[in-house]
Amino acid sequence: MGYYTHLVPFNAKIIETTVTDEASVAEIWVLQVRSKFMFNGQKLTIAGLNCKWKSHPIRSMSNKIATLQLCVDTMCLVIQLLHINHMPQSIKTFLSDTDVVFVGIEIEETVFKLQNEYGLSCGRTIDVRSLVKAWFPLSYYGKPGLKVLANRLVGLHKWRPSDDECLNKLGFLTRIRLSLHVLMHMLCTGLVTSFSRKMKGLLKHM
Repeated sequence: MGYYTHLVPFNAKIIETTVTDEASVAEIWVLQVRSKFMFNGQKLTIAGLNCKWKSHPIRSMSNKIATLQLCVDTMCLVIQLLHINHMPQSIKTFLSDTDVVFVGIEIEETVFKLQNEYGLSCGRTIDVRSLVKAWFPLSYYGKPGLKVLANRLVGLHKWRPSDDECLNKLGFLTRIRLSLHVLMHMLCTGLVTSFSRKMKGLLKHM
């Protein structure tokens, strides 16, 4: 496969998504992220993390992670773990970097599977759903998904790809990328004032 890059306008921004099964491409992405977003004096970098599982033919068996999806600001990377030639050290270092906080839904389960299946460890993580439910216990219960949280907290409405996009191979990947970017938007734009302040206070004590 190699790699390809897909540009999509979303929420007044252009999101650049790179999909690859090559270690060298993943390494370049990490270098670009570090030079663009991590050397500007800020102490912590927030990165969205998500994975997709490949269905196992036997239902009782655990599904193996097929893709690792990372997003920092407007740059997203989708690594096809089942086909990558080897895992670059730069990705391992990025994931274990304590100056990077990885956020997601049910992220502890995801990180556990990454460690068991691919030996990839994450240094710092935050579960967005747990965080929101802890701070707004009367407003959120059950298991609200990313779309619900994004809609209620920052007013991002559901995004649906066009029929043409659904028919091509980029439709699914576009939805993956948008989910990650919605997560980044929720955290990086502050959500609401109280949520932003509390999160900053939490990060300082991690």
